[in-house]
Amino acid sequence: MTRYILTALLACAAMPAMAQNQMGAEAAPVLSGRPCLQQGNIYDFQYAPGARSLIVTDTARVRFRLNFTAKCYDIDRQFGLRFKGRGVGRLSCVAKGDSVLLRNAGSERECFIRDIEYQTPFLDRSDLAAMGTGRLGR
Repeated sequence: MTRYILTALLACAAMPAMAQNQMGAEAAPVLSGRPCLQQGNIYDFQYAPGARSLIVTDTARVRFRLNFTAKCYDIDRQFGLRFKGRGVGRLSCVAKGDSVLLRNAGSERECFIRDIEYQTPFLDRSDLAAMGTGRLGR
């Protein structure tokens, strides 16, 4: 009988540690390899400070950072964006050299993508610090 009680106590003591490990694994998925943002799976976007980057979330809730070759003026005043890529089809990956198209006052502006990376917590903290200090360059 005591063996069953001891086993139950050990199992209860291990539960919070197991739950903590599972929560930590869900909160910070390990992303490796070449980032592949598919045009047909774009869910949301937000602007990074300095108008040199765009943070895009796909339908799997993976966040990507698109860095532009130059400052992309008036990107923060857009309600919708279009992507112009060299790939064929909606499931092709957005790649270096593709562009984001902005429509502003009847004219269209293109912002060329320099590179694509995963948006990490470190980049989130640096964006937050850039907004707080007024430093807009990257």
